[in-house]
Amino acid sequence: MTEKQELMAKLEEMLMEAFELRLNGASSGRLSRAQAYADGYMNALLEQGAATQRELLELVVEVRGKLEGPSTRILHAA
Repeated sequence: MTEKQELMAKLEEMLMEAFELRLNGASSGRLSRAQAYADGYMNALLEQGAATQRELLELVVEVRGKLEGPSTRILHAA
């Protein structure tokens, strides 16, 4: 595993934790802390040039989709 893959895997763990906390109704303190860790980590990756904004957004969408399903869906008229 490359260094970039390791960094992105760590971010994926952080995002999973934050989304799971939100879905499970965690206290606002725990949720805010988890979100802040993930946000700060993403900011550091951007500042170091280790990841692009597009790569980070794609990862967030992927993780969210794993836990909550797609962000959009086709609705059929009844």
